[in-house]
Amino acid sequence: IDADCKVLEIPIAVDFQFKSKRKNNIFIGAGISSLIMKKEDYKITYKYNPTSPSYSKDISYKNANRHLFSTLTISAGLQHKLDKNLSFTVGPYYKIPLKGIGYGNVKLNSAGINIRLLIHPFFKKN
Repeated sequence: IDADCKVLEIPIAVDFQFKSKRKNNIFIGAGISSLIMKKEDYKITYKYNPTSPSYSKDISYKNANRHLFSTLTISAGLQHKLDKNLSFTVGPYYKIPLKGIGYGNVKLNSAGINIRLLIHPFFKKN
């Protein structure tokens, strides 16, 4: 199976920061995402037996599959305060499938590094 899918991810996440008196804070986070399959294109190739010719079938779907609360995300990292309104975060994340997605009901794992610049427009006056 060869697949090309366009997916819209809608995440909901919460971070907890361990407060520090310095400019660096450690954080942990968790979240859940819903996935909406905008377009799915599949090419399925199969053989009946090793000596027979292969056959292919193309399948396409548009806006056919919605997977609510299908992925759990966990993360951790370091936040560095640049000034009272601006901070920078970096840390790894891992996405765990809670259910299969798409035509093939695939359980898709992913991992990576989040790098964020955070703007804090409302700050406490000292």
